[in-house]
Order: sequence, then C-alpha cells, then structure tokens
Amino acid sequence: MYPITIGPRAVLHPYAKIVSGDGPIDIGEGCIIWEKAVVGSGSAAEDDSKRTEKVKKIVLGPNVVVEAGAVVEAESVGEGTIIEAFSKIGDGASVGKVRTSPINRNTSHYLTHQK
Repeated sequence: MYPITIGPRAVLHPYAKIVSGDGPIDIGEGCIIWEKAVVGSGSAAEDDSKRTEKVKKIVLGPNVVVEAGAVVEAESVGEGTIIEAFSKIGDGASVGKVRTSPINRNTSHYLTHQK
C-alpha cells in the first residue's frame, strides 16, 4: 500500500473507498468524497511484492467533490471540480483546473466560427 494524504476540512462519507494499491493518493483541502465513491486503483489486499512497476499517483485538488458511486482513477483532478454520481474518470486523465493546452490549429477555425 502507498500513502494516502488527506487535507484539512476534507470529508469522507461512510462507505467511501480510498485504494492506494497502485500509487499514493493526495486528497486536497475541503474535498468531499461521498458514500460508495472510489478514489484510486489497485487491490487493497496487494502486498509489496505484487506492486506494479509504474506508480500511479492520484491528486485531488482543493474543494473537489466526488459524488456517490463515482470512480476516480485520474492522475489529477483540478480545484473545485465536481465528479457526478456514478461517473468514472479513467486512469491517466487530468480534469478541471489542472492544465492549459493550446488549441490545435486545424480545429481552432471550427471552434471559433460554429453557429
């Protein structure tokens, strides 16, 4: 198991599941993890000898809400993001206020001129 860090004023409801079998998890300040939500990946029962070679760190920024039944395996979830009930954010994803990337020049014309 890898370490789990929980920031101040974070709320983990009963039956929320935090699984650090594949890497460390950082839950930011003021996050709310609702019941039956799962944050992390890997098996909670795995021992050190069965760990994968690639460590998958998961970071939830400040004030993230993971609603009931949602599954978060994302690399990072930005500040103030709400993960809707029973949705899944897959392995390696980055959502919310985490990064900015330039728009592909081939699609920028379409995006600025659509009706």
